[in-house]
Amino acid sequence: MTNLNEQRLHTNWQHKALTKLMGLQYRILYKKGCDNGAADALSRQHHEHAHLLAISSVQPVWLMDIIASYQNDEKAQDILQKLALVSGHTVGPYSLVQGLIKVHGKIWIGQQPDLHARIVSAFHESPIGGHSGFPVTYNRIWSLFRWVGMHNFIKSFVQTCLICQQAKAERVPYPGLL
Repeated sequence: MTNLNEQRLHTNWQHKALTKLMGLQYRILYKKGCDNGAADALSRQHHEHAHLLAISSVQPVWLMDIIASYQNDEKAQDILQKLALVSGHTVGPYSLVQGLIKVHGKIWIGQQPDLHARIVSAFHESPIGGHSGFPVTYNRIWSLFRWVGMHNFIKSFVQTCLICQQAKAERVPYPGLL
């Protein structure tokens, strides 16, 4: 028999539970696992021939768009040709991983302005991005992606963002007394 009155209380939950039990008479008894039918049915069920045969993998839909962007990009085609000739799938800073070109471990995006805009929009306009401005948006995208003209594209995208323009602080000097 175990008595709760003899143990130390460490959490607020234990204090609340003990105050509810104080006016009651109770006993705590140990019940063997084979006698505890509810626990056996839920957690102690043993199957000799049970196997998990399902394999799940998650792949974002936009990865196919990135791979498709390589078809119209001359630089990406050149990189793919060089990578195809090498057995290790690595040429200089470029590598081929599951159909994606990576440069220094970052995903290479082909010349598709629509795809660039989708990526910048996801990192700038989403609740996580929060219209953070150019430096923060650029660093977030730079940590995952690379493409030609990335710096200028992101800068012009953020500068033309209507919400950022409306919320931008004025950067003019105080006019002084009239």
